[in-house]
Amino acid sequence: LRLVVVSVVHWLETGGVGPGPRYTDVDHEVVADAGALLLAGRSPYERATFRYPPWLAALGATNHLVHPCAFKVLLAVADTLAAALMLSITSHSGQEREGQ
Repeated sequence: LRLVVVSVVHWLETGGVGPGPRYTDVDHEVVADAGALLLAGRSPYERATFRYPPWLAALGATNHLVHPCAFKVLLAVADTLAAALMLSITSHSGQEREGQ
């Protein structure tokens, strides 16, 4: 489902139905720009609004190396994995309490 949302947003933002609102958060643009600076051998902090760890700029560089949506896909995958981990932890925690 998340990949479908990423695809639809990309289509809409690249003129799928004509000019319209932007759905991508400005922070995503900041990180992607910082990734481009990193690829050019420069500091991501040259982007005045970049206030994140450098490894995030490295992930943002995937937009320039792979596809303009690559960073969004990485974030969607990380978010899904985090949700699965939290579900696993809370499910396991509940089972331990029942066994006491």
